[in-house]
Amino acid sequence: MRILFLLIFILPFYKYSYAKDLSKRSIVDTVIESITKLEKQSSAISNFIADQAVDRQLLKKIFLNKNFKQLNYGNFETYKDNRSSNFNLHLSKIKFRDLEDDLFQDDIYLYYVVTNGTSPMAKTTSTYKNNQKGDSILLTPKDRQVFPLFEGLSNKTNGIIIDITIFESDGDDIEELRKITDIIIDLVFIAQQENKNSNNSNYTDTDLRVAIKTLAHLIAQRNNDDNLKTFSLDILQDNLNQLPKYKKFKKRIKGYNNGSRWEYILSFRSYLSDSI
Repeated sequence: MRILFLLIFILPFYKYSYAKDLSKRSIVDTVIESITKLEKQSSAISNFIADQAVDRQLLKKIFLNKNFKQLNYGNFETYKDNRSSNFNLHLSKIKFRDLEDDLFQDDIYLYYVVTNGTSPMAKTTSTYKNNQKGDSILLTPKDRQVFPLFEGLSNKTNGIIIDITIFESDGDDIEELRKITDIIIDLVFIAQQENKNSNNSNYTDTDLRVAIKTLAHLIAQRNNDDNLKTFSLDILQDNLNQLPKYKKFKKRIKGYNNGSRWEYILSFRSYLSDSI
């Protein structure tokens, strides 16, 4: 009787937690199922992929037999506050103090995902080629603009989270990988709509952000020639209030992987103003 009572008490919470976990993963499930069955179905996702003219075989290699369910990027709740600031952020330069691959020159591109109190937005930069240890790159004016992501968007915020991913590859397929990265956010939103129409699933900003980062992570797992570095900048209202009108700062990211050390130094500048 005691065991039965415990089951009755615990089961509703277990079901809720399990269902919530599944709802976060089902966006990725829908995208991957559509990709792996591309020739056998006609869905909004497969039609979109065909329109983008990406390499279907490469797309399948990336997402086939991947254990994406173990990836966990934590939670992010959008900061709520009535105050707002006119905030702008640029990533102007990257210095490669050390690269993971010491033998070959590497090509890199960046992927920004910005959550600003609404659904996430994303941007893929152009490719910067032939980088080696000790090199620095200056990002183009278009690529260096992190917030707002695109010219003409509002720069008002009361708290944002910015996910920055650096893709590094010494292979000859980086432009195709970049094309695939560029459509990740579209695939996520199409899958979100498909799931909402089929089973009335509702998704939070956190669900969408986790799905975007999960799919981006899988691209760099394709082979040993490709890897990524990712980090997040949490900028809440309290941080904004303490920022000067203009500020330069650096973010150092480093690690050890595949028997090799790597270290990047990213140079940012932020503005508190009505326009960039």
